[in-house]
Amino acid sequence: MKLIEMSDYNRAAKTYWFVMVAAGAMLFVWAAQRCLAFSTIQWATFGGLLLLVMVAGANPIRIPNTTSSFTAGDVFTFLSVLFLGVPSAILVGVADAFVSSRRTSKRLASWIAAPSMMAVTVFIAGHAFYFTLRRFAQVFQEPLGASAMRIDYLLAGLALMAMLHYFINGFTISTIYALRTRRPILKFWRDGYLWTWWSFLASAVATAVIYSAVSRIGWAYVLLSVPVIAATYWTYKIYFERVNAKTREAEELSRLHLATVEALATAIDAKDQTTHYHVRRVQIYAEGIGRLLNLSVGELAALKAGALLHDVGKLAVPDHILNKPGTLTPAEFEKMKVHTNVGAEILSRVNFPYPVLPIVKHHHERWDGRGYPDGLIGEQIPITARIMSVIDCFDSVREARPFRAGMTREEAIDLLRKGSDTHFDPRVVELFTQHLPKFEAEIEARGLIDQIHVDAPRSPMAAAEDQVALARENASFGAYDQIRNAHREVYALYEIARTFGSSLDLEETLTVLVDKVGHVVPFDTCVVYLYDEVKGYASAALTLGRNAEAMRGRCVAPGEGVTGFALSI
Repeated sequence: MKLIEMSDYNRAAKTYWFVMVAAGAMLFVWAAQRCLAFSTIQWATFGGLLLLVMVAGANPIRIPNTTSSFTAGDVFTFLSVLFLGVPSAILVGVADAFVSSRRTSKRLASWIAAPSMMAVTVFIAGHAFYFTLRRFAQVFQEPLGASAMRIDYLLAGLALMAMLHYFINGFTISTIYALRTRRPILKFWRDGYLWTWWSFLASAVATAVIYSAVSRIGWAYVLLSVPVIAATYWTYKIYFERVNAKTREAEELSRLHLATVEALATAIDAKDQTTHYHVRRVQIYAEGIGRLLNLSVGELAALKAGALLHDVGKLAVPDHILNKPGTLTPAEFEKMKVHTNVGAEILSRVNFPYPVLPIVKHHHERWDGRGYPDGLIGEQIPITARIMSVIDCFDSVREARPFRAGMTREEAIDLLRKGSDTHFDPRVVELFTQHLPKFEAEIEARGLIDQIHVDAPRSPMAAAEDQVALARENASFGAYDQIRNAHREVYALYEIARTFGSSLDLEETLTVLVDKVGHVVPFDTCVVYLYDEVKGYASAALTLGRNAEAMRGRCVAPGEGVTGFALSI
């Protein structure tokens, strides 16, 4: 077993990790050697700041609606720069980062990397502070100790140090995560750290206030204000915890709403003989392609909802048109086309916080401009609708329906490539086919294979708890199967009537009859008898299933057995 687990680090991430750790280790050794010369008072000050930063690091305040948090630790790191100098501040910052990383991660690699990056950050930001004082305030004393200085000079230096601390620490951490996940560094920093700037500025202001108080009235009086500061800190902590609780409650309510929409949308799809697995697979395809195209969070959420709702307008399309085996007539096709506008009108009453309506309305537009409802061409079609057009077509043609067999994987891919640059956006088609194996692996891991043809080898058996979860989820889908089967009986009768009206071949007619009856009444053995009024008995015209050979050529007279009894009525 490896001491430092880095199996998910690629070469670039590992190289960056080792460079930062090496730099941090050298700075830590340098700082420790410089601190050995401290006086007794300096050691006491250092010990107090170190204790305070560790307490603060163990009690973070989480920022609502983000994965980020902040502590009062930066205040004590900044105070270390002022009172004791950059070397001591590096050690205090390293302790703060180590405590925080132990709280947020269980990996040794993170426990080592975070303090190393903090050491680099404090070294640069601390020296920038003293450079500012020397250059603009003509203050050459380092460290400042408890000597008083003009508040404007102090605030200017602290503001620069705080902003450098904000940018350097945010970007060093964002870089390693971005390299690991192959995401843009700037996007990762923007999502996780952009809105934390105010906490650094607040730390700079608090540092200026505490330092000015100590330099003018002494430590003893400042210590008397500690209870007030602690009360303020815990007030903010409790407030943010309540905001986070409300946020979690809203997220849970949103999840329940989405689950309700999913249940209803899947029931509607069952009317179109679409399985519940189809929607889930389309969601996986959509999210995967969206991430590869660097779509926004709102567009990814729209794709997830669009996978459920893009065909909701089919409620306005008659069943016999939705599931007609052959080519639609021009009149039938016009009725089918209304489902895009109807779906958009239905959902326009819902104020989605992300762009779902363009997917619902435009997922049948064509790249060459010959689609519907608006005849948009090329880039005029919303990117989310272009994605939905490709992935919905791919998965739909692979599903077996009562009136047709599903395509194989290769046949479906070939269909997409033939439609590339005419029906579909060629870039989306190429990206989808290129990353299809990865999507299929996720689909199989979630147990969503169902009726589609997949040539990839099956993954190892899922763990017991995963099997239980899948079994419970699949059990809830029985209702959708009943909806689909109820309509399947109607389709079977429709096909029987259509075949009787269009075929003159007896054997072909009987074969279709038996095939469609099998959708209504499952059987092991089926024998179709034709009664000959001249001969006075019935002969087996078609035999299928188990014991078909034994029944072939069999004759039954009226009153003979159960079949003969039916003949005599």
